Order: sequence, then C-alpha cells, then structure tokens
Amino acid sequence: MTLEVRYVVLDRCAPAQTGSGRTIDLSSSGLSLTADRPLLTGQKLEVSIDWPVLLGGGVQLQLIMSGTVVRTNGLATALQCKSSGTGSERAAE
Repeated sequence: MTLEVRYVVLDRCAPAQTGSGRTIDLSSSGLSLTADRPLLTGQKLEVSIDWPVLLGGGVQLQLIMSGTVVRTNGLATALQCKSSGTGSERAAE
C-alpha cells in the first residue's frame, strides 16, 4: 500500500521548502518515498503521512517523522528517521 506524503525541508538558512510524494516502504527507523522533486543527501526533513484508517471512525490520524536523507536515486529517496509521533485532526462534520 502506498500512502500520500507531505514534507518540509528543514534548513535554518533558507525559506521553508515543501513537497509531496508517495511511500515506497515504511519502518520504525526509516522511510523510502518517491518525491515530487529530487532531494539531496544530508537534507533534514519533517514528513507527515495521513494514516489510512480513521480513529473511532471519525478522527484522521497523521504519522509525523523527522530525519535525514541518506540515499537518493532520481526521485526515489531514503530517509533515516530520528523521531516519530502521531497527531490527529477532527474529521469535518
């Protein structure tokens, strides 16, 4: 199953860059994704993924991960994650 990904490139010296993509593989220590543009090895990202199941049938969950790009091949990108967590949004009524 591939999931929609949104990311922010974390760089204190530049304006925030955002993008999107789709998951290839996901684990507790990393993420492989196809990005909408090439990313660079060493870039730090914060990634959010809409979880495919609603909590209690009405609350959208998000998986939020941050880490460093460790490998790229065109648009395919591997991210080593340092932290992750979940967030939720109330579904529109």
